[in-house]
This record gives sequence, structure tokens and C-alpha cells, in this order.
Amino acid sequence: NHGINYTQIQSCSSSLEGKRLHIKNGEKTQRLSPKLTFVPWVLINGNFTETDQNIALYGDLKTLICDKFQGTTPPTACNS
Repeated sequence: NHGINYTQIQSCSSSLEGKRLHIKNGEKTQRLSPKLTFVPWVLINGNFTETDQNIALYGDLKTLICDKFQGTTPPTACNS
């Protein structure tokens, strides 16, 4: 429905690299502060705040991401 190539995802997830990335992200999840209590647990620029979490889940995720973007070239979606 969304134009996602599931074959590529399956291939990655069952590869050694996919397994390594899964472990690496699990380790990062275990080190979160505050500790993850449910999913999705939204981090913006590597930080968790309850305010950002609520906006991401119940408000305007796109505006939140665009407002907090710290790079040099914002995502194209931020221009509309």
C-alpha cells in the first residue's frame, strides 16, 4: 500500500548486518533516560520530553520535527 519493498526489508533483517543493527539499537534502548515505558517512545535530537512525546503522538509531528530540526537543510516536507 505504501510502495515499500518488503523483500529488501526481509533481506536486511535476516542478514548479519541487520542482526547487528537490531542488537545495537536494543542496547541503545536499554540505556535511555528516562527508561522506555511504552512504544513508540519518541526522541527528538536524541532527547525525550513528555511535551514532545505528546505533540508527536497527539498533535502535529511534522511541525514538531521541522521546529526542532538542527541540520543545515531541513526536510522537503518542512517547506509546505
